[in-house]
Parts: sequence; C-alpha cells; structure tokens
Amino acid sequence: MTLVMMSHNMRMRMIADRFNHSLEIVHRNIHEVIKGLCTFAQFIITPRRQDEVYPKILNDSRFYPWFEVCLTKPNPVTAWCMEFIN
Repeated sequence: MTLVMMSHNMRMRMIADRFNHSLEIVHRNIHEVIKGLCTFAQFIITPRRQDEVYPKILNDSRFYPWFEVCLTKPNPVTAWCMEFIN
C-alpha cells in the first residue's frame, strides 16, 4: 500500500478504496512502513566521499571541461568550483 501511495501520488482515501480496507488500517500500515524507513535510513543513506569527483562530471565531455581547471590546479579564483562539486 505504501509503495503504491508514494509511486502514484495517491491519497489515503483512494488507497483504502483500491485495497478495500478502512482508512484506519491504511493509516497504520503507511505509518509503520514510514517509521521503518526512517529507522533504516541512518544505515542506508550515507554521504559520498568528498574527495572524489562525481562520476557524471568526470566521464562526460560536456561537463568536465568546465571543471577541469579547478580539479587539476585549484586556486582561490576557482575555489568556488570545488565547493560546488563537493
């Protein structure tokens, strides 16, 4: 139920009608799943390493030339570029 609600942007009343459950049951189910996701989020969602370049920028010839100068020889003028990437 929760995945259908999130993926199709459906309201609880529509989910209750679709699955033939009461609003209370839908509410409890959705909140249990969301609590579980919040519990596991601290283990699943981790920050990326800040010292590496994002692969999309590094491997794409359209983006890399714009960042090449500040990635090879950073200086105060192009320091904003490193902050933007990280």
